[in-house]
Amino acid sequence: MRSNLSIISIVLISIGVISGYGGILFSGYMFVQTCEKYWVWAGSIVYAISWVPYGIGLLLISRKTFEKIRKRLKSFFDKDTTI
Repeated sequence: MRSNLSIISIVLISIGVISGYGGILFSGYMFVQTCEKYWVWAGSIVYAISWVPYGIGLLLISRKTFEKIRKRLKSFFDKDTTI
């Protein structure tokens, strides 16, 4: 059960990040193309709504999953890249 919650929380966090920044990028592009203020407001609303799955994902994530992610990121960035 714990691993399913971890997967769900990671998916929700990913959806929140992708939809939020994707919405801002798309609405910014549309604003530049059309010069309509509607796109600025639409992008802001999409970004604000994207925090809902992001927040739910953060609430679902467990301490154990957080430690796993931190260890993987740390090992990824601590690799010796010298030749």
